[in-house]
Amino acid sequence: MRGHTGIFLKLLVGLSVVTTLGHAAFQVALVSMPPYAHFLKSDPFLEKLLRHMGLVRIDTLSYRDVIVWLSPEILMLVISVSFLVTLRKLSAPSPVLLAIEDPSSGAGDTTRSTSAKERRKKSYGLFVSVGRFCVLFALCMAAVLRPSVSGGLYFLVFLSTATWWAGCKQLRKGFAVIMICLAPIVVAHLFCLYAYQLQWMQELLINDTDYTRLFGLTPLYNQTVYKSAEITTVLVLTNNTTEDVNSTGIEEHSDPRVFVYSDLEWAAFVNPIAIYMLFYLLILEAKELLKPELQKKQGPFSRLESGSLTRHVSTRLSARSTVPSLTRRPTTRNRWQSATRKVRLIRGVSPSKRHGSGKRSGIFQDSTGSVTVTGDNTEDIPLDELGATDQEYEPTVLENIFYAMESIAQLIVRSSYIGTNIIMMAWSITYLSWLTFVLLIWANLIWLVPNQRKSMLRSSPFLVIYAWFLLISAYIYSVDVDLPATFEGLDLAEIGFVKMIHLPCAPLFVKCLYTTMFWVTLRQYIQERAEERHSSALADMAAPLQITVGAASAGTNRSNAAGADGQEKTGSKVMERIGQHLKRFLTKFWIWVVAITLFAVAITGQRMTGFRILYMALFLIFILSFQFSFQIWRKMMFGFWLTVIIYSMIILVMVYTYQFKNFPKYWTEYLHIPEEQQLDIGLEQFETTQLFVRLVTPTFFVIITVIQLHYFHNDFMVLSDPKNANLVDAVVEDLEQSSMQGGAYVDRSEKEEPSSQIQFDLYDLDNITSAQFQLLLKQWLKRLHRAKNLCYLFLELHMAKAVLLFAMLMCVYDKCALYFIIVVLISLALTFGRPMQTFAIYFSSLLVSIMLLARMIYQIQYITPQNWDVNCTVTENPDINMTTKNNAPWFGFEKGSHLPTLVKWNIIYILVVTLWAVILVRQYNYRLSRGRPTTRAFFMFPNIKRTDADTNLRNCLKYLANYGYYKFGVEISLMMTVAVIGTRMDMYSVLYAIWLCILFSMKRSTLSKVWLFYLIFLAVALPFQYFMAVGLPPTLCQEFPWDRKDQLLHSLQDWAFLLDNYHSPPVKKLILDFVLLLLVSRQWLVFRIERRYARGEYVGGSNDVIIHNAEEKDFKNPVPDFITYARSYLDIFKRAILQSFLWITLAIVFLAGTNRTNIFSLGYLVGAFVFLWHGSDFYLKPIPTILKQWQWLLGYNVSVIFIKTAFQILGCIFIHDIPTNCCWLVQLLGIGCVRKFGANVVEPSDSDGPLPPGQQEYCTVPREFIGIAWDGLCFGLLIMQRRIFHSYNFFHIVDECKATTILASRGAELIEEIRQKMVHNQEEQEHRVLEKIKMKMDRIKANQQKLQDSVKGRRKYRIKPPVTNKQAIRSGDYYMFDDLDDDDDIDLLPEEQTIDEDDRKRGTNKPDIGELLSTAMKSDMSAAIHKHSQAAVTQQHPQRGLHRQYSAPLSRKRSTRSSTRSQLSAAFSAPPTVSVHASPRVVQYREYQER
Repeated sequence: MRGHTGIFLKLLVGLSVVTTLGHAAFQVALVSMPPYAHFLKSDPFLEKLLRHMGLVRIDTLSYRDVIVWLSPEILMLVISVSFLVTLRKLSAPSPVLLAIEDPSSGAGDTTRSTSAKERRKKSYGLFVSVGRFCVLFALCMAAVLRPSVSGGLYFLVFLSTATWWAGCKQLRKGFAVIMICLAPIVVAHLFCLYAYQLQWMQELLINDTDYTRLFGLTPLYNQTVYKSAEITTVLVLTNNTTEDVNSTGIEEHSDPRVFVYSDLEWAAFVNPIAIYMLFYLLILEAKELLKPELQKKQGPFSRLESGSLTRHVSTRLSARSTVPSLTRRPTTRNRWQSATRKVRLIRGVSPSKRHGSGKRSGIFQDSTGSVTVTGDNTEDIPLDELGATDQEYEPTVLENIFYAMESIAQLIVRSSYIGTNIIMMAWSITYLSWLTFVLLIWANLIWLVPNQRKSMLRSSPFLVIYAWFLLISAYIYSVDVDLPATFEGLDLAEIGFVKMIHLPCAPLFVKCLYTTMFWVTLRQYIQERAEERHSSALADMAAPLQITVGAASAGTNRSNAAGADGQEKTGSKVMERIGQHLKRFLTKFWIWVVAITLFAVAITGQRMTGFRILYMALFLIFILSFQFSFQIWRKMMFGFWLTVIIYSMIILVMVYTYQFKNFPKYWTEYLHIPEEQQLDIGLEQFETTQLFVRLVTPTFFVIITVIQLHYFHNDFMVLSDPKNANLVDAVVEDLEQSSMQGGAYVDRSEKEEPSSQIQFDLYDLDNITSAQFQLLLKQWLKRLHRAKNLCYLFLELHMAKAVLLFAMLMCVYDKCALYFIIVVLISLALTFGRPMQTFAIYFSSLLVSIMLLARMIYQIQYITPQNWDVNCTVTENPDINMTTKNNAPWFGFEKGSHLPTLVKWNIIYILVVTLWAVILVRQYNYRLSRGRPTTRAFFMFPNIKRTDADTNLRNCLKYLANYGYYKFGVEISLMMTVAVIGTRMDMYSVLYAIWLCILFSMKRSTLSKVWLFYLIFLAVALPFQYFMAVGLPPTLCQEFPWDRKDQLLHSLQDWAFLLDNYHSPPVKKLILDFVLLLLVSRQWLVFRIERRYARGEYVGGSNDVIIHNAEEKDFKNPVPDFITYARSYLDIFKRAILQSFLWITLAIVFLAGTNRTNIFSLGYLVGAFVFLWHGSDFYLKPIPTILKQWQWLLGYNVSVIFIKTAFQILGCIFIHDIPTNCCWLVQLLGIGCVRKFGANVVEPSDSDGPLPPGQQEYCTVPREFIGIAWDGLCFGLLIMQRRIFHSYNFFHIVDECKATTILASRGAELIEEIRQKMVHNQEEQEHRVLEKIKMKMDRIKANQQKLQDSVKGRRKYRIKPPVTNKQAIRSGDYYMFDDLDDDDDIDLLPEEQTIDEDDRKRGTNKPDIGELLSTAMKSDMSAAIHKHSQAAVTQQHPQRGLHRQYSAPLSRKRSTRSSTRSQLSAAFSAPPTVSVHASPRVVQYREYQER
């Protein structure tokens, strides 16, 4: 803050304080001398003088004006003080700088501080380098915003400086001197503009005079008159108070204190700001450029300053040897300076190389010219050190941004010749005149020359001179002075001298931007010429040294490369790869951008012209040649693009010149073409607002076509050549290798995908390494590549069918007689195979293209539809007598205001065929480039065969993708037949229903013989029905019986699909007929394959009948058991679908019977109840019986479909004639009329005609009871279930059902046997206990008898028997058991002892698993464990066991049986799970049958 900046800020603060205090003192003085400002009102000169000094009275001013007058000084004071304080703090000496000044500071701090200073200097140098171009931009803006004499000076300086720079000159001290000289002029200009805003100057020099307009002096605000037209709030200052007074009304005040801004354009207000910015940039940039050379650092865009725009080209001349570098001894310094400068001009220094450091070289040359090779002389100055920096420097982020901008600028510079050519065309169409027409012709001629770059560079000096002329003339005519508009009757505006009234800066600025590209091209041209001269000079200089120019120049660059390769290679590799991918992408798809643009130019527009028709013809030639032959298309591309470019240029020139006056009259007088036909050709004079849009379309198309021809054509030819295609290093599944249709299977080893050992999830993304990420990315790229190839292969296999479908849709939705040929070709293509398909598709594409062009020609105003009119004079029918008809709509030609709507189906078909051709070409080139057979593929997964379909779900899906229709084609075709019947419900539906009755019950061998006749019937019926829909040409005036107003005949015509002159049959019905024909033709191909492999094994398996194999004893099911073992998800899906499909089918059949109320529903209910009543026992029947019973239900379903279809005759034709008393029969049979395509016959319920005599209302049936939607759904499920019955999978279902039944019966027998055995054992146990009791009673009696006998021997008395109950109870006492001891082991039953011994012997050993399972089978697991644990306890404690056995309570017989039942119920509460294979189940079933 001690320098100029500090002094300036201090003075600014002082001035702000003085002006602020002056304002305050002035207002205090005015208030202190009441009345307020009375002396100023009486002295206008003093008031004006003080006002020019900034001191104004504020009475009667609004708040806004008061703020405008008083706020600048206050704001300036606050801002200046803030800046002063802030900059003082920022400029205070930092610790780093203090450490630098301190000698005791460390070397590390000094290095860091030096680096910081260098970084700041470098950042400042960046802005200085860009500042040169900012000055040029400021000069341009200051000049063009307000064209004037002073601005013209800026403009000339701008043009001269830019041209000097374009001459490969440097903007150094000479440019700084010019800026210093220009700065006073800018200051004077600013002073004049500021002074003219004052009232005295405005009164002295009146506005809108020649001088003010010539010098660009414009008053930004007016200080003379102020008009107030609204309520204005003013300040009225009295002696001691301040009041707000509202003045209303329209008043005029001559108050110069109020700012009234002039109604000027925005450029007038921006112009002073631009001039001030120009002054600021001039001073800063001149100050920097006038510094000594040693104080300046190279910044970005240095190559744009020093003249090295492109990389060195001298390395291309080297072919013999390489020498590291060339250096010289100090004695020869002055002699080699010129050579050094030449080398530096040749060498192109990249941004990153400026901060590198190099090694010293070892090649020197003394004053005599001899060369010495050494590596130790440090005093020598090597050539590779020239231009290198003294120390390494790492660029900052801002520098890197500038370097990126420089790289982009260099790219623009290298491609400037393209941009210049485009700019020339853009300039010519932006500003229409004869002078700019020269630029248009100039650009077109350069586009056409072979070496366009060289021609453009050579013409760049003349182009800059011509641009000077255009800019100066435009600037002169932009000055606000009166200039002539005509010269001797010649309109100068057409020549190019246009007087711009509003915003003249806009066209000037745009033209300056256009000229910028001219300067860049000129600079590139001069730079390349200088490089050529320097290369030749270096070659002459290096010739005596026996080295090449490339070796010499390589030495100068090696040092820089050594220090910067680490930075440059990392960035350059990424940018190079991005550039390569971008170039490859543009090379591939730019041609389609041109084609799409060509089509857009042809199809868009309000009026059809001959130009658009020719554009469309070129587009169709391009597309058709690609469709027919890719090789021919490649050969004709160069000539085609050249033709398109020349044609577009001719159109552009014709439209351009047609915009000038009198040109329409020239076409009429000299070429004898009326104006209407001129409009049909495409020549039209447009309004100014539409002119640019009309001209930019052909101009843009010329540009993109030339870019394709000159910059992408050769690369595209190389890229599209299969021999030059690059091999893709990716492990891809061999999808394209396929066997021929019906050919023998070729066993190829599957290529396994290399699986990674590292698994990733979303939680690992934070810790994933670069190598792991690359591995993961590579795996995903391989998957995407495989998915892309699968999509291409799928489209290759099925795109032809889609093309035919779109052809049929085109014929249906764009109905005309010419499409009848296409319908016939479609039928032939579906009948005769692929060669016929290819011919039909390409011939249809050619026919549609001709049709498209013919329709476009028909839209021209020159062609009138009345030429196609025909009068039908038929006297027999007065309804069509003397009627006029037109034949054009019958052929497909109609007038319309929107062409894309008329030809949209033609365009769609052409695009679909083109897409098919693209897929075929891609697949052919893909296989050829990888050395694979170029034969077309037939299967998506050729390595999949029938046995693979049962391994897992993925292989099953692959098998279905290959052979799904091979397996289920008949069922799908029959279901489609039912769909067609249900959709149409007319006479042809009856015919289809008859075919359905014939086909559904036939065996497959018989069906393959009859199928051809069905195919022929469909192939003939499709074009015949289309003929009926199109009808006869109107010129025949043919009359039909149903043309009369007869409801019955109209209904007959609609039901029978007959042709009609007024109400043609709905052609949309034929869409489903086409789909049916497509499916039937594919099934015919399946039958051909089956006959071809009748004695061999086909890869897709066999469709032969297999139900006879079910009863063979040695039959082994080739399909694995999916019920017992669930090995994969496929088995789960099979189990879920196949086992439940029967019940789903029966449920749908039941719903079909309950949802409709008619007699046919009863049959569905009976059939559903019968099969549901059988339940799972239905599977126990023999398979032929199952099929026979199922065939009956299917036959009933087909019969109902046929009957309901036949009843449409009654419902659609004779429903009016059915009496009311038969309405119950109509409702019982569900008779009605189904119309799904908007037929023209009125429904009976909606008829306005009188009812028949005695009939009060029509007999109607609900619509949901008439159709066959439920019948069709039932048919689909029934026929698919029948297909399941014919499969090996159904054998497993039958075996499972039989095994379950056998196990259930054998389990019941086993349960009954166990129960009876347990009851028998319980009875035996009770009997033994009873016998034991009796034996004990007998022993008690015997003992008692002994006691009595002993008593009798001692005492003789008579024992009286008890008389009373009490005596009987008391008659027995313990004395009777005195001799019985509890410890005595009384063997009452020998058998029980034997049992106990057996149990003891059995308990000596532990129970094995066989005994345990045997016991578990007889009772249950818990009982078995309890029994064996009790036996073990008895073995260890035999006494305890004996006592426990004796003390056990006796159970009764009922309780025994109940316990037995509970045990049985516990043991067999759930059915046993028997895990056995299929073969054991069959063996058990056979044993059960033998028993």
